[in-house]
Amino acid sequence: MESQKKFFFQSSGHTFFGTPDFFEHVGSQTWVLGDHKTCSSLSSALSSEELKKNTQANIYSKWLIQEKQAEVINLKWIYYQRNKPKAKCVEAKLTKAEVNHNFTQIIKVADNIVNLTNKVSPILPKNTNSCFKYGRCEFYSHCYGKASLALTKVNEITMDNKISSENSFHLFIDCLPIKTVLIGNNQQEFS
Repeated sequence: MESQKKFFFQSSGHTFFGTPDFFEHVGSQTWVLGDHKTCSSLSSALSSEELKKNTQANIYSKWLIQEKQAEVINLKWIYYQRNKPKAKCVEAKLTKAEVNHNFTQIIKVADNIVNLTNKVSPILPKNTNSCFKYGRCEFYSHCYGKASLALTKVNEITMDNKISSENSFHLFIDCLPIKTVLIGNNQQEFS
């Protein structure tokens, strides 16, 4: 079983990356893919059907399809309740066809994000209240004026693996602007 292996791949002009908690080849083109989740209540755990549509699960699964030629991915998302220690394992099975179908929606969202970021001024304020929400944000140094550290990391990936950063972008979900901003003469709402 492998764990905490960083990966990245390109699809439809976008670069995706992640770090699955664990994955293992268990048979002919069949893989187990898992993630550990902490939560305050097990009621926040995804159902099996929700897990099959989950963006993270599908990005990780797409990587297994592209990198390891997976045809079937058995998902195991393990939820750990913090306040009263309990655990719950949610399992689902994805086929290559299901992942490819689900990935079309992920690509549409990525395209929309690129289109939006191309239209929006880069001077919008960031919500920095979440920089340490799940440990230190990987892009913390970029936000606080030490861009050379973050740029070095990106350059290592692009130079070593020959991935063009020309059409790449980083999605800062927790850093998105949450205020009304004046762009030109138009007021835009962001949430």
